[in-house]
Amino acid sequence: MTKLVWAFAADQFIVDRGGKFSIIGIWENVFAQTFPALHPQLFIVAGWQGPPMASMTNEVRIWVPAGTLLVTSGAVPLQLGPTGKGISVQQFAPLQLVQPGAYRVEIMLNGAVAHNLELTAGVPPVPNV
Repeated sequence: MTKLVWAFAADQFIVDRGGKFSIIGIWENVFAQTFPALHPQLFIVAGWQGPPMASMTNEVRIWVPAGTLLVTSGAVPLQLGPTGKGISVQQFAPLQLVQPGAYRVEIMLNGAVAHNLELTAGVPPVPNV
């Protein structure tokens, strides 16, 4: 049985020439002066573990605070390696944040929700002077 081991929302995901992965700008909260706002790019990166060489589908869905679907990656193939580990990466660029509040990110495996992330968009607090 394949299971989600970890998942992050980040500004950037890079694979270097040697095959090493870098996840840059991990976040749960983002701020904008006004809404709707555009976030330049969002990567949802997830680590999976299961049977060696197992094949499945992975999908990421992002829901607005009001509960409607904002965007989906669509189902994409995912295959684990010989050690039974794998990484899925979905990029959303740009991502329109339509309103402030908590956005639900569903990470799905074979059509079923494997994990939910919560990303919060808000207006920056005004500093007390």
